Parts: sequence; structure tokens; C-alpha cells
Amino acid sequence: MQSGLAEVLAGLAVADALPAAPPTGWEETFVLADALAADSEGFVRALLAHNVPLAGRCAAQPEVSISPALRAMLQQTLFERSRDASADLRARSANRASNGAKARTATTCCRWSRFRPERTRSAATRESTPTRRPRTRSQSASSRSHAFR
Repeated sequence: MQSGLAEVLAGLAVADALPAAPPTGWEETFVLADALAADSEGFVRALLAHNVPLAGRCAAQPEVSISPALRAMLQQTLFERSRDASADLRARSANRASNGAKARTATTCCRWSRFRPERTRSAATRESTPTRRPRTRSQSASSRSHAFR
């Protein structure tokens, strides 16, 4: 990491989002090299010792096939690192994004569904659920008067 987390936090306003960890400049090169490597599994294992999120990103590429044992080890390493308090917070949050756009899309959809619950229901559920008619003014007044009797 080029700049410390404390320096970055000092420069942020309260409502600002934490920026991503500074890139090394070699991310795309490693992703392409892994796709072209004859031994993708060895490539990911070697990279895992130096850059865990990048190893996860390389392993997630559709052209790369790794053994289920390496995949499980990579998942466990990413999980442990995401909870390691000694690791830079920006690098720990990069673990979530090591799966590429899928992780960001899922997060965005979850956030959106909180505010728009009708988007989370299927079409069949929407059709089978009766819609509630809005109350008229006289119905609202009569229901309030019953509450005070």
C-alpha cells in the first residue's frame, strides 16, 4: 500500500466513501497472464502468497480452471483476510470485489430492493397478491371514530 489508511481517513469527510486500495498497476497483466498460462493452478497458488484479492480475481476468470481444493483454499484465505484486523481495511474490502462485477451488482440490487420492495417479488407473486384499494375519505373518518368509542 502506498499511503496509510490513517492518512486517507484524515483526508475524508464524514460522508465520503472509503476509496479502493491503490492499485499496483499489474492487475490486468496478471489476469491476462493467468488466462494464458499453461499451469493456471500454479499461477494462482504463487500469486496467493503475495496478493490475495488479485489471486481471487484471476481464479474467477472464465478461462481459468482450478481444482476444487485450490478454490476452497482461496475462499478460506479470502474469508480469513476479510476479518484480519491487521490488514489494511481497503485491502480487506477488496476481497469482496475480487469476484468482479458480480459482487458489485449483487450489492447494488440488495440496496435497491430495500427501497423498492416490489422489485424483489416475482411476477407470479405480484399477480396472486391482491392489491389494496386506497381508502376514501369517509372510510378513513369512520374507522377513526370507532377507535374512540
